[in-house]
Amino acid sequence: MAASPVSLQALAEAHDWCEALGSQVVVRARHGRLVTDPEHPQVWSANHMSGVRAASPEEIEAALAELEAAFRGAPYRVVDTDSLTPPAFVARLALEDFAEQPAALLMTLEGPLAAPRPRPPLDIRPVVSEADWAEFRGLHRLDGEEGARTSGLLSEDVAEGLFHGLRRKSGPARFFLGRRDGRPCAYAAAISAPGGFGMVDDVFTLPEDRRQGVATAMVAHCVEQLRTQGAATVFLTALASERPKRLYARLGFVPVMLVRRWVKAVG
Repeated sequence: MAASPVSLQALAEAHDWCEALGSQVVVRARHGRLVTDPEHPQVWSANHMSGVRAASPEEIEAALAELEAAFRGAPYRVVDTDSLTPPAFVARLALEDFAEQPAALLMTLEGPLAAPRPRPPLDIRPVVSEADWAEFRGLHRLDGEEGARTSGLLSEDVAEGLFHGLRRKSGPARFFLGRRDGRPCAYAAAISAPGGFGMVDDVFTLPEDRRQGVATAMVAHCVEQLRTQGAATVFLTALASERPKRLYARLGFVPVMLVRRWVKAVG
């Protein structure tokens, strides 16, 4: 596959922006972005540091000090890294007993989506009403119970915090439900980011509806929505160890970097 011509720095910024969306406080510190949600301190994606470019010993110490000051009293310290994060900082995380979580591929789509196979009869509509959100929440709960996209079963409080964070993303993020024969069977999100980027996120299909083109239809719908909103580059993430990465590659998404999450429990 050919490498994507998109600026990796701009792509990393767009990805970090989408990850921070929905959290209560986002601060650009000297050495990275600090994302916090005091109401849900147990949710890693809502409480983390990203975009760290500290390389020298002095810069690394300062970055870790910023992390500690921002999350003092929280149960975890969480740092997101990408291919632009200096190796010395990543090595320091390992030295400080941060546990590396499963790596994810950040994949981009510059041109049109590759022609998908014929889609199943699927009614895709935006999540707007409280009834829509109730259906979304039911699927989201099943998603968390399965744990395939989260590298393990989610506890009830973490799942609840994630759901509330998703709702707060609304605006830049548009959520869609897919229904077959009137029943909800899938969801996905399309997030419009600054700089001409758009992210397809939170793609989930019920197990009994997989391998039937449902996920393809949801991704295609989100890409169409993002293109309509002016996104020149559409991207998504997929766990490097899981099957969906193959689907996204067939649809034309190209892997351009690995993103990782590092976690340390404290207290």
